[in-house]
Amino acid sequence: MHWILSRTLQKPNLKLMNRLAHYLRMCYRLTLNADKQEEALWKEMKKFHLRQDYPSGIYEKEKTISATLKLTEYKSETFSYSLVFGQYYCNVRLIRSYPEELSPEIFILTTHLNNILIEGGVSVDTEEQCVEYTIRKDILVTLLYPGFIYERINRHYKVAKRLHQAFTRLINENEAPALIVADILKSLEKEEKESD
Repeated sequence: MHWILSRTLQKPNLKLMNRLAHYLRMCYRLTLNADKQEEALWKEMKKFHLRQDYPSGIYEKEKTISATLKLTEYKSETFSYSLVFGQYYCNVRLIRSYPEELSPEIFILTTHLNNILIEGGVSVDTEEQCVEYTIRKDILVTLLYPGFIYERINRHYKVAKRLHQAFTRLINENEAPALIVADILKSLEKEEKESD
């Protein structure tokens, strides 16, 4: 019996050690001032993006990373990941320009989409006639949980693809905003049932 106990005590529990290391890292990061938190998250973001297999550029001075990702089979867009004013931003331009006569429908669709979005928001720039999707999170929350960088990027990308498709249907097929949103809600409901 003594031999079994001493053998068990000598063997390190890797799961417990990893949890302890994560907990200590979180405690340390909580003690950092805002500038140091931003610096630590910027370091994590760069490390994450350098490991990825997509074209990206890192801009130190602006604390921005730009990555080119596909929105559709034929269209790629620049996704930006930035640290600004104590916030972590994920941003993409969904539509580069839209016909001016569709402005009312663009605003209606934007309002409907913002009502169903769980995270982030769609915005319309009337001067440039473009549509963007942005997620904004506190730096500390993103810094404390290492998987948040990937999770935010992945969620932002998936939602952006769906939003781009919605605006494309409006612009190219002249489909009513209410029908587009109804289709999105149906597909979300179907996905939810399939995941259960």
